Amino acid sequence: MIVKVRRLLTLAVVTMDQRLWLEIWITVPSIFALFCYSRFAYIFPQRLVVHRLEFLAATVFFGLILVTETVFAIGRFEGLGRGYVDFRPANMDVPIVIGFFWCLLTFVRQVAGHKKDDSLYQILQKLLVAFGFIFNPFRSGTDRQNEARACFWVSTLLLAINAVLALRAFHFFSSYLPVDLLVSWLTVGILCVFAFNYLNSVAERTTLMIKNHWRNNDYLSDCHQ
Repeated sequence: MIVKVRRLLTLAVVTMDQRLWLEIWITVPSIFALFCYSRFAYIFPQRLVVHRLEFLAATVFFGLILVTETVFAIGRFEGLGRGYVDFRPANMDVPIVIGFFWCLLTFVRQVAGHKKDDSLYQILQKLLVAFGFIFNPFRSGTDRQNEARACFWVSTLLLAINAVLALRAFHFFSSYLPVDLLVSWLTVGILCVFAFNYLNSVAERTTLMIKNHWRNNDYLSDCHQ
């Protein structure tokens, strides 16, 4: 009996050690995905007209988040090798939430589709029209606007996930709440929305092609095998 208990304790320690090694690096690919998603927001469904300084500022901002997470993960990795466990500070989640909010606003601008020579009043007017279009699912728009609207809702889900994780890091949620289950369901929603949006936007034939004809007020879909 004592031997069995010792084996169970050893297995528990090894499992916890493996979990710590995994948790150290799990944020680095996540932040790299955020960096790539921010680039994606400026070019899909079409290249957004922005000032060069804004694009440079976005690159520096998201790049700093990635570098900070990587350096901190390396430090935690070295500390764990010496038997020292360094937990990730909760305030490191704040720039990530800001980054996803930035992507969300970028897709709003994609819906607005402002031009380089637009005045400030015209830009604000187009943004208000874009918000009205985004929150009206029965309103039809161009292909570019429909694709950007779908990406807006994908970004909303991503923002919700990271906001929930940040609030949990700051102990806003009780330990009894199923936060992990909520995040899992939101992740499934993201995959579904992103997949349908991609299938609706690509021009090539794929194994499964779904085309929504919102502009004709037709809710039927044509599926091509």
